[in-house]
Amino acid sequence: MRLWKKLALCILTVAISGPFTHKAYAVTAKEQEQIVSRLLDKVGDYDYGSSRAPLTELSDFVRSRYEDPEALKKIEQKFMAFLRSPATAAGKQFVCRQLSIIGTKESVGTLAAMLNNPAMSDMARYALERIPDEAAGDALRRSVRFAYGKAKVGVITSLGVRRDAKSVPVLAGFITNSDEQVARATLAALGQIGNSEAAKVLSEAREKVSGDLKRAALDAYLVCAGGVLAGGDWSQALSMYRELFKKGNPATIRTGALLGMVSADQKKAATIIIDAIKSGDKDVQPAAIAMVRSISDPGRIKTAAGLLPKLSTAGQVQLLTALNSPGHVAARQVVINAAKSDNADVRIAAFKTLVAVGDESAVGILAKAATQTSGAEQDAARNSLCRLSGAKVDKAIIDALAKADTGVKIELIRAISSRNMTGGARALLKTAKDANKKVRIESLRALGDVAGGGQIEALIDLLANATDSTEQKEAEKAVVNVAQRTGRQEAVASQIARSYSAASGQTRISYLRLLSTLGGPDAAETISKALVDDNDEIKDAAIRALSAFPSGEPASKLLELAQTAESQSHRIIALRGYIRLIAIVGANSPKKAIKMCNSAMAAATRIEEKKQVLSAASQIVSPDALKFLEPYLKDNDLGAEAKAAHKKLSGLIKEK
Repeated sequence: MRLWKKLALCILTVAISGPFTHKAYAVTAKEQEQIVSRLLDKVGDYDYGSSRAPLTELSDFVRSRYEDPEALKKIEQKFMAFLRSPATAAGKQFVCRQLSIIGTKESVGTLAAMLNNPAMSDMARYALERIPDEAAGDALRRSVRFAYGKAKVGVITSLGVRRDAKSVPVLAGFITNSDEQVARATLAALGQIGNSEAAKVLSEAREKVSGDLKRAALDAYLVCAGGVLAGGDWSQALSMYRELFKKGNPATIRTGALLGMVSADQKKAATIIIDAIKSGDKDVQPAAIAMVRSISDPGRIKTAAGLLPKLSTAGQVQLLTALNSPGHVAARQVVINAAKSDNADVRIAAFKTLVAVGDESAVGILAKAATQTSGAEQDAARNSLCRLSGAKVDKAIIDALAKADTGVKIELIRAISSRNMTGGARALLKTAKDANKKVRIESLRALGDVAGGGQIEALIDLLANATDSTEQKEAEKAVVNVAQRTGRQEAVASQIARSYSAASGQTRISYLRLLSTLGGPDAAETISKALVDDNDEIKDAAIRALSAFPSGEPASKLLELAQTAESQSHRIIALRGYIRLIAIVGANSPKKAIKMCNSAMAAATRIEEKKQVLSAASQIVSPDALKFLEPYLKDNDLGAEAKAAHKKLSGLIKEK
């Protein structure tokens, strides 16, 4: 067999046997006919609930032909023949969906013949209403005159979907049809068609119908006005919207009309909105207030905002929400005034809007509100103070610190932290020495968030001069936070180590805690020297600091203390610290860590610490660690823990 024949056969085999993609397969016209025929044979037997594989296969193949008009034409002919065959209704409905995509004028006659078939009418219409050729519209218009019941309603709906302008005279006669569903579908279709002729028919219909159809006619007229506007006739659309806006019409219709008037008359849009707010008309005022967000002219924004005091509480909240945009800074003063309202809901809304329209002038108001309120109002004030924008806001916060009372000062300090105002660190170093303890504590917390490496020495001084343990611990946290954030842990530890000998007793204890957290050679050396201090409190603090050290450097010293410390509690603390280091050491040196396990077991005199050693061993990912655990598997006191550790470690080794 020649190569080209083999290739053609291969392509045909793939096309026939496998699922299709969007790729255009290189098949001949005859092969295409064979593929489509084969698949249609399968689709002809399809029913709901059975496998959709043949449908998917055919759909994919058709999709692969989208760029080939000649191929689609032949497929369309196959589809029309299929629709005239005794295939299942489900199969025919699927083919109708395909024709809704690829169908042309050629399909119209076949589809139109199905419109009076109850089982096929809906899908035939579905296809016809999507075929762009005028012949499809002609077929639907011819059919609507003779259809009845559900079929008639469906065809009318399809004419609306097509926005078929030629059907307006035909549809006009169905508005007063005795079948209410037909009349309702007619009104909706005329609304969708949305041209001047449809508008005229619907305008007259509003006077002819009553009851529920009256509302349907109004809805359709509103939709039609939108179509007229989209068609470029803004003058007629505006006239229609004004008719619908008149009092007496349902609130939702009037609201839609208001939105339409604003869209149709852009030059007077702001005036229309403001007038609707001024009117006090409960039907449309809420919608008009919401539309304030669309006003961009500063003068009109100011006018709209000026209406706020005349509104109800709900209206004020809604207007403030509508003004919550950076483009509405013209409303700033009104919003600031609202922030002083007697009503909490109005104040909360004003606080939130100040984020967008406020400036440095709002700093004092928000800080004071955060001090004097609670709950949702306090949260809103604090959040807004944190998010308040403007180049001068940070400076205003810092400047206000000097003159603020205690409560406001605390809120301003919190704002410096929340806003991550690194430029506020210098001011915070001053407030950290305030006469009020709460101010000092809040300042230390904020310094931990915003201070830089250049302020660490000042923070250490604040720590040395702390008045009590609470203040001391907050200063410690600040030093650690800044050191970690700036990546200077060991440098700061060295600085503290140099200051250790000159520090007082309580400050030394604080320094030891810091050194234990920061780590490094200088920290380890300073803590080790403190172990022989004459002061028992300092000695105790040193043992605890060494036990909590972040690296394995003090391991040997901790083991020595676990074996020789005078106090049993100190021996236990040291041993637990030593055990804690096993996992840290094991990450880099499993053999050394296993030796530590053996040493810890030898030093342990209580079951509790022995169990901790077994747990530490389970973290050393090494076969040698399994061997370490084996002798304890049958131990009466440690067997359960040893088995759990062995199982965990076995899993870790397998994953490695």
